Amino acid sequence: MKSDIDLAAAPAHASSPRAADSFSGPVFIVGMPRSGTKLLRTLLNRHSLIGIPEFESHFIPYYAQEDRDWRALQAPEEFRRFYQHIGASNFCRRLGRDVPDCEAWRQAVEEWSCAGVMEALFRLYAAGRGKPIWGDKTPQYLTQLPLLARLYPAGRFIHIVRDPRDYCASVQKAWGKHPYRSAQRWADEVARCRADGAALGELRFLEVRYEDLLTDTEAVMRRISEFLGVPFEACTTVPDKAAENLGAARGSTSIVRDNAYKWRRGQDRRAVARIERICAEELRRSGYPASYSGPSVRLGRVRRGFYQAADALHVVRHTLAEEPKFGDALLSLRDKLLYRGP
Repeated sequence: MKSDIDLAAAPAHASSPRAADSFSGPVFIVGMPRSGTKLLRTLLNRHSLIGIPEFESHFIPYYAQEDRDWRALQAPEEFRRFYQHIGASNFCRRLGRDVPDCEAWRQAVEEWSCAGVMEALFRLYAAGRGKPIWGDKTPQYLTQLPLLARLYPAGRFIHIVRDPRDYCASVQKAWGKHPYRSAQRWADEVARCRADGAALGELRFLEVRYEDLLTDTEAVMRRISEFLGVPFEACTTVPDKAAENLGAARGSTSIVRDNAYKWRRGQDRRAVARIERICAEELRRSGYPASYSGPSVRLGRVRRGFYQAADALHVVRHTLAEEPKFGDALLSLRDKLLYRGP
């Protein structure tokens, strides 16, 4: 399959990974779902220089690896066909009026590559809010760092990590997902993100903990501001809107500081012990305390497959319940299958 990242360079103005006084994006917020990515996006959006859409894209890796001649989109009719296809995505449907007009988007493209076309979309969103730095908050991109880093040589990545015992309980409560499969995914994907981030280096990759963001917000936001090369602004320590639509922090317009280490307050001890065994090595690397001190013990393949099938059914049920119209639910499920992979 032909890949855009092999055919075309990123936009010409996205060059140096550490040109602090001229950094204009992108900044990618990544992490496991239910790990504080929404809160971090809400806080960063309070900065006078940073504009990140409130919805997750999911589609950049899909289009980057698609067999497409991006130069052909210079023709208005070809761009309109692409516009209609991407317009069916959850991102564009939920963004609504904030999706730019087809011709405005086409005119904003500076480099006719996947990177350039996508950048134009996100940059228009940020510019519409008077912000010069654009970004994206799609948690699942934590497994796509090498691709995104090649697409955007100036891109910077913030990985937010949450204690897996709380993460597993949260995704079970939100979507009915099995905690042991969630634990295995946490262990595998956090390890992968860290390895890919280490390859990028500290100028392009920063990891923060959700618990630290809750309890010492200013210190974390100062670290992030320094990483992005922007001045720290005190307003980034206080949300201006509800960041969360699920879980204990749902609807809260302030930081719920006790939304951490909840596993200590009533989670089944056997489940906690099993999660610690599955996540042992990455749990220790994160600095989280644990009773188990041995090596990680992987969840069996057959059991993972069984849990994955059950989790998929839960996702379908959740989507059907969440979307007001059946047609919208089908579009949402299409988005999950097309852009997010297995």
